[in-house]
Amino acid sequence: MNIPHALKETIREGYAVLFLGAGASIGAESDDGSEPPSGLKLAKLLSDRFLGGEDSDQPLSVVAEYSISETDPVTVQEYIRDEFAIYRPADFHRLIPTFKWAGLATTNYDLIIERAYAECNKRAQELVPFLKNTDRVDKKLRSGDAVPYLKLHGCISKYDDLDIPLILTIDQYVTHKTNRNKLFERLRDYGADYPIVFVGHRLEDPDLRQVLLELSQEEVSRPRYYVVTPKPSERQVRFWESKKITAIPGILKEFLSTLNGELDAKLRAVHLPEREHEIAKRFVTRDRQLSAETIALLNVDATYITPNLASTNTKAAEFYKGYSFGWDAIQKNYDARRDLEDTILADVVLADDIDRSSKANMYLVRGHAGSGKTVILKRIAWDAANEFQKLCLYVDSGHDIEASPIFEILENIDERLYLFVDGASEHVLDVRHLLLSARKRGVRLTIVLAERSNEWNVNCAQLEPLVEEVYEVRYLKNEEIDRLLGKLEGHNALGLLKGLTQEQKKIAFEKKAGRQLLVALHEATLGKPFEDIICDEFRNIEPEEARRIYQTVCVLNRLGVQVRAGVIKRVHGITFEVFKEKFFGPLESIVYARQYVAARDMAYTARHPWIAEIVFERTLPNPDERFDLYIKLLDALDVGYDADRKAYRYLIKAKELLNLFPDPKMVRAIYERALAIGKGDAYYHQQKAIYEMRRDNPNLDLAYDELKRAERLSPRDRSVTHSLAELELARAEGSKTEVEANRHLNAAMEIARLLTGPGADNSFGYHTLCKIALDKLDNQLRSDPTNEGAVAALVKIAEQQIKEAVQRFPDDEYLLEAESRLATQIKGV
Repeated sequence: MNIPHALKETIREGYAVLFLGAGASIGAESDDGSEPPSGLKLAKLLSDRFLGGEDSDQPLSVVAEYSISETDPVTVQEYIRDEFAIYRPADFHRLIPTFKWAGLATTNYDLIIERAYAECNKRAQELVPFLKNTDRVDKKLRSGDAVPYLKLHGCISKYDDLDIPLILTIDQYVTHKTNRNKLFERLRDYGADYPIVFVGHRLEDPDLRQVLLELSQEEVSRPRYYVVTPKPSERQVRFWESKKITAIPGILKEFLSTLNGELDAKLRAVHLPEREHEIAKRFVTRDRQLSAETIALLNVDATYITPNLASTNTKAAEFYKGYSFGWDAIQKNYDARRDLEDTILADVVLADDIDRSSKANMYLVRGHAGSGKTVILKRIAWDAANEFQKLCLYVDSGHDIEASPIFEILENIDERLYLFVDGASEHVLDVRHLLLSARKRGVRLTIVLAERSNEWNVNCAQLEPLVEEVYEVRYLKNEEIDRLLGKLEGHNALGLLKGLTQEQKKIAFEKKAGRQLLVALHEATLGKPFEDIICDEFRNIEPEEARRIYQTVCVLNRLGVQVRAGVIKRVHGITFEVFKEKFFGPLESIVYARQYVAARDMAYTARHPWIAEIVFERTLPNPDERFDLYIKLLDALDVGYDADRKAYRYLIKAKELLNLFPDPKMVRAIYERALAIGKGDAYYHQQKAIYEMRRDNPNLDLAYDELKRAERLSPRDRSVTHSLAELELARAEGSKTEVEANRHLNAAMEIARLLTGPGADNSFGYHTLCKIALDKLDNQLRSDPTNEGAVAALVKIAEQQIKEAVQRFPDDEYLLEAESRLATQIKGV
């Protein structure tokens, strides 16, 4: 077989996608020597089994449809599973794992490729099958050795999952993308960057034609593709060449055998043993091999802080304008030291174990947006690791925190582990589980969190009781202004302050220091109000498309979500290559690109979430424009990626939609568009219910229906239970009779009690019970204040309820307000 040199080099380097059709399974055998059935043979088997041999001459799609009609989908798919499960890979199939691929895809149902990888001791990668949209890409592709395997038409391993049925019938060929349309989009993304080699298809194969049509319709500049097919005619070769597809005569066995003979195995991109991670130098155990999960945590999810961290090329001016991604600015000492950093180092990092309240403890650094808390957290982590030789890991809001790898590290060291977590509200459940488990195990773990004040107050109630000390990021002190001015002068970043005396500089800065650090830096050096600076910067971006890309990035980045290049491609039709060519210049120091490892992709961010918020609010004031962008984003998201899943959850959050869209029709249209993602998602139905419950002229019946759907989907979700309690309170307030109101109040109390007691991990249930107790007292005082017995009884109930709640959650603001409200009521009596 003659394989083009360019293709061989691409495969040798690991940059090709292998797409396998039905013919690729030829050569596999069962124990009795039989081969997998062709489409015609499978149609006959189905006819014999389910139709008494009738219509056996019909196409597979027709016979399958009749068979399902006579029985049911699961029965037919189980039979197909049994037919295909017996086949094992041939020797040439086992050559596939010896090459490194950018990805694999197939329309086959069988497990031949999975078994080929499992049986190959010299495999270059670990195969990771993807069968539906919601398969978590970030989780599955965390290892650099993982290769995605897109099973576009289903798999016999999931024969009983009717959300992703095997593609058999005529109707299914029309609707086959339901719940897996994002797999096809991922294939398109791969095809935009990598050559695809199609093997096992006839050139007239409708599956092949459909896939090629979709791959070709967007990408004018896509790479050359290849089709390995038996005996293509000269006309066929010319036809496919016109589509930038080279036809190679042959079959899979010949293709792989030729590659194996012509590409030296020693020169292929084969798997190399994991190098020992640098953290192993701290281990007291010997010859301990870390698990793949722990290696993934250290390589992808967390930063192990050492002096050897890779440096980038962040400019000082970019840092002072709000960009603080990575560790470059900290390594280069762009930041001006804050007094709070030394306080936390002394109190938290350098404290002796004997002086700690427990072996595992947690602290919080809290401040308003733009106050500098992320830089403070990084500086503390850096100094703790490099000045005081503490073992430190750092995690930001873009990554998960898995407990088991953390404990595996703790098992191998004889010292305290310091875990620094930025964006605590994104990690509430992970952090809570980690800390409570650490206390049970008696391990030495210190967690230092950072979060915006408003985010902490709204979303972190479950962590509040576990925090030992809160460190507030205050406004700049006089000495801190001196240090900051020194940094600005040293890096030629004084702006309008340049040329002023030291005293004049301080006066100019002191006028701004009563506001947040990011504001002070902009306004003192540029001489304009902060928001005007950001909006002027936006208006000066050319061309128009660059401004639109920046807006789209800001919509999600204001929520702390990085925007995958694949999302920008679907919203704006701009690939990363085109972005580099046309928009790097106009958006320099405004939009930043970084690697998104799991997606084999890039992701974009603005330089600071607060700046992104201002761009969103000031440049998209019109609800219609916001609505159009929300719809485009929902269509573009792929929730298999964690960043997109987080974006989806923010975009449908009821509280946000209530603030952004005054027209209920718009919000309902957004939920309707998101239904393709959220149909089986409890969170989707909960947020839709909360919206219907809290909007003007609420629809409480619809809210109840949605919450019951959410409860069925996630019966142990306590936030759904809390929403049900809130709904019953709303229904009580809207009742027309006392009997109806009491029925809903009793229901609310019954639900709320499920959320209280020793097992309560937040104060929501207590909020409801205290509100009911106080409202009943209010009603009594309004209707009949002279009934002293009734008033006294209700006062006693409210006192007991609030006392129990405050004892359980002593720092909860709502409960403290309830305590104050009761005191006012009693005083009035």
